[in-house]
Amino acid sequence: MLSSVFDTVEFKSHPERPITLDDSNIINLSSYIPATEFINIDKVVIGLSSVALVEAVVLGCEVYSLLDIFPDIPNSDVVDQKYFLDSEISEYKTNNIVYIKTFDQLEKLCKKSLI
Repeated sequence: MLSSVFDTVEFKSHPERPITLDDSNIINLSSYIPATEFINIDKVVIGLSSVALVEAVVLGCEVYSLLDIFPDIPNSDVVDQKYFLDSEISEYKTNNIVYIKTFDQLEKLCKKSLI
C-alpha cells in the first residue's frame, strides 16, 4: 500500500524480529540502525509504538501509529502504549501522533502529506 503512495519507502524492522519487505521501491534498513540516523523532517513516519515515533514527532515529522489496527494487540496494551507515547511528547509543543483506525485512513493521510 505505501509503496504505491510514495516513490521511496524506507523500512526498518524491530531488532528482535527482523524482517525484510520485497518491493522495488522499498529500502530495507538495518534493524539495528538508530532511528535518529534516518528520520528527518521531510518524512512521514509510521510505526506501532516506539521511541522512534517520539523522536520523529519532536523533529516535526508527520507520525502515524498503527496500534489500533492490529487485532492481536490486547486493548489494555494499546491503552498503555498510547499513554506512554502521548506522555513522552506532552512536554513538546509539536505535532501529535495520529492513531490510525483503518488502512484507508492511513493511505488518505499519506497522500495528503505529499501535497
